[in-house]
Amino acid sequence: MPTHLRRRRRLAALATTAVAAASLQAALASPAEAGQVGVTIGVQGSGRVVVVEGSIEDKGNLTCDWWSNQDQRVTNFCPRIRNDEPFEAWVWLRAQRPDNPAGNWSFAGWTGCDTTRVSGSWTECGVHSGAFTSDERRPVAKFVDSVAPKVTSASAQQLATSDRRFRLSFAVDEAGTTECRIVGHSTFAPCASPVDLTVPVGGQKIEVRGIDASGNVGPARAVDVVGVDTLLIPFTSARSAVADFSFDSVYGAQFFCSLDYQAYQACGTGPAGSARYSDLSDGAHVFRVYSQAGTFVEHFPATYEWRVDTTAPTTPVTPAVEGRSARFTFPAAGTVTQECRLIGPGSPGTWATCVSPVSYRDLGDGAYRFEVRSTDAAGNVEDPPAKHTWTVDGAAPDTTATGPTGFVLADSATVGLGSTEPGATFACTLDGVATPCGPAGFTLTGLSRQTHVVTAAARDGAGNADPTPATSTWTVPLVAGDLGRARGWKPKRSAAAYGGAFLEAKRKGATLTRSVSGARQVALVVGKGRKHGKVKVFAGSRLLGTVRLGASGTSRRQLVALAPFPEPFTGSLRIVVATKDRPVRIEGLGVATS
Repeated sequence: MPTHLRRRRRLAALATTAVAAASLQAALASPAEAGQVGVTIGVQGSGRVVVVEGSIEDKGNLTCDWWSNQDQRVTNFCPRIRNDEPFEAWVWLRAQRPDNPAGNWSFAGWTGCDTTRVSGSWTECGVHSGAFTSDERRPVAKFVDSVAPKVTSASAQQLATSDRRFRLSFAVDEAGTTECRIVGHSTFAPCASPVDLTVPVGGQKIEVRGIDASGNVGPARAVDVVGVDTLLIPFTSARSAVADFSFDSVYGAQFFCSLDYQAYQACGTGPAGSARYSDLSDGAHVFRVYSQAGTFVEHFPATYEWRVDTTAPTTPVTPAVEGRSARFTFPAAGTVTQECRLIGPGSPGTWATCVSPVSYRDLGDGAYRFEVRSTDAAGNVEDPPAKHTWTVDGAAPDTTATGPTGFVLADSATVGLGSTEPGATFACTLDGVATPCGPAGFTLTGLSRQTHVVTAAARDGAGNADPTPATSTWTVPLVAGDLGRARGWKPKRSAAAYGGAFLEAKRKGATLTRSVSGARQVALVVGKGRKHGKVKVFAGSRLLGTVRLGASGTSRRQLVALAPFPEPFTGSLRIVVATKDRPVRIEGLGVATS
C-alpha cells in the first residue's frame, strides 16, 4: 500500500476514537444523554405492584394498585413511569396479593420482565434500558383467584299466596352473581335473595350457587322442600242427599276437610282418604280438602261445588175452556222437559213431550182431564202431575144486557145482565176494555163525555161462552166548557145548566165549531125560554136541521137529537145563530160514534 494511503487510514482511526471519547465524556456529564427506561405496569386480576428499586423521575407513582379488580381475566395498566441513569437505567418491581377476600388470591408470575430475582419470599421483576438508550417496558404481574364462592346459608319459607310457592333466602361469602334451580325441573338461572319459586308436586330440591367476578363457580347448596297437592274425586248426585269424596296426595301425610265453609276437620292420614256426608239440604254446597306433609301445607285446597235438589217441580196450570175447545198455559221456569196428556172421549191418554200453551179443538161431549208433569235439571219428575178436569157441553147460553141508550146527560150508568142458563158467569167490556161484572149487573161511574159501548157474554158451567155478546150503547154529551170559545158567544155559569155552565149568543151568524170523527148522530143540549132565538146545525156545508129555542114559561133544559147520518161523518160541525137580538143558549153537544 502506498505510504500516503496508510497515513490517511491512521488519521481516520484516531479521529473515530476521539469522537467516541468525546461522546462518552458528554454522556457522563449530561442526563439527557443517559440511559432511560419507561415502564407501564400491568396487573392481571386483583393485586398491587410497588417499585422497590430504581429512582422514578417526575414524582411518578411508586405503586400500581388494582386491588379493586376482582376478575382474574382482566388486566389493568397504571400510568407510565420512567427512570434516567447516566449509563444504564434499572427498575425493580415487587408484586403483592390482596388481603380481601383473605386467601382467595395468589401470585402466579410475571410477564414482560427483562429478568427476575428472588428476594426473601418475593419474586421481583427487573426491567432496564440499554447503555445510553431509551427503552419501553410493559411488565405484567399475574394474580389468580383460586377460591370459588360459597353459599354460607340457605333456607326456604313456604308462601300462602299460591300452592307450592316458596321464598328462598340465602347468603354468599363473596360478591358476584348467584344462580338457582329446581333440581330435575329447571336449569341454573340468575337469581337474587330472596327469590320466589313454584315447585312441582312432590319432594323437591332447590339449589343455589355463587359465581365470583373471576367466573369461578362455587358448589351448589340444596334446600329440601315438598310441593303438596291434593287430587279430589267427587261422587255426588243432585238428586241425592248423600255425597262421597275420595282424595289422595303426593307426599301428603294428613288430610283436612270442610263442608260448606265450616271449620276444617282432620279426615284421614296416609297417601289417600275419603269422606261421606248425608242428610244434605237442598241448595248449593261446597266441599274443600287440603293435605299437609310435615311443615309443608297446601294453602289452596282442592274444591268441589254442586247443588242438591231432591224436590220435584210443581206446575201451575191456567185453563181456558170454551165450548168444544180448551187451551192450557203452564210455565216452564225451573224445568228441563214437560209432558202432557189428555184423558177423555176419543183421547189416547198417553204422555208426550209438550210446550206451553197446549190447545184442543172439536172435543166431543163428555168428561175430560188434562194433566202435565215437569222434570227439573236434577231429574226430579213431578208426581202427581198437575191437572184440570171439565165437562164439554156444546150448547152456549144467550146473554141479555139492559142499560142506557141514545144520549144520556149523566156520567154514570147501570147495566143489568141476564142469561138463558142459570148460574152463568159473565165477561164484560167497557169501550173494548175488560171491566168487572156479575150476574146482578154492574154500575159504571166517572164516565167520560163520549160514546160508550158495553158488551156482556155469558159462560155456563161447561165453559161455553155466548158467541154473540149482548151490547148497550149510549153517548154522554160534551159540556159547554168542551166547546171552546168563539166570537159572539159568552160563557156563563148556572147550577141548573148541564155541566154547570152554558154558552149564550145574540148576534146573528155567531158560530160554534167542533171537529168530529166518525159521527153517526148529533144532539144539542139547549136551554129554552121565552123570546129565545133559533140556531142552525151544519155538517160541513150541509144543513142538518134548525133548532128553535123559544118556549113558553120559564127557561128549561132540553136535549134535541138531529137525524142520524146515512154514513159516518168526519169534519166540522157548526152551530150558527139564525136570529138577531134574540138569545140562544147552548149547554152541550152530543156526538154519537156508534
